[in-house]
Amino acid sequence: MFDVRPLLTRRRLLGLGLGAGVVAAAGAGGLAWDLLRQRPPGQGLQVLSEDEARVAVAVADAYFPHGNPFGRSAADVDIAGVLDAYMSELYPREKRGLRVLLRGLERWPQLALTGGPFSTLGLTDRQAVLVAFDESSIPERRLLGTVLRTVSCMALFEDARLLRGIGHQHGCGLPIYDDSDAGIG
Repeated sequence: MFDVRPLLTRRRLLGLGLGAGVVAAAGAGGLAWDLLRQRPPGQGLQVLSEDEARVAVAVADAYFPHGNPFGRSAADVDIAGVLDAYMSELYPREKRGLRVLLRGLERWPQLALTGGPFSTLGLTDRQAVLVAFDESSIPERRLLGTVLRTVSCMALFEDARLLRGIGHQHGCGLPIYDDSDAGIG
């Protein structure tokens, strides 16, 4: 019979525990560095890096794929350009927060051990990740899902073709009066 006792000494268990702790800490530090480090803007962009722009497009494509009821998909709109222009007007803290959110979403499926980077997942897998955020029992995770959805919708609904397609007209529809001769102002 094989005796296991010499293999499981306290010293070996302590060494394994410390080794696993060091590996976990190094992994967490590497992930934090990847999420928080400053990246240069992508080609033709003011704020977003190429990776962040790719994730933003993948999120919008998951919410608005080809054949959606609006008649315009995320592929019909310059999602990265619209989002980048919007982000260029934000305070630095908000820019950083949205960029970290996009980077974190890119790594989420890997951390959850459900797949590769978000932007490389298929449409149904990306939609499943976003639905999991929206239906989470954790309020903060649902809030992140709301932010992602809002940013995607905002970029898509800036497109005049989509607005015309759904019958939206700018303004309230009331006649505009010239008040220059009315003595106002």
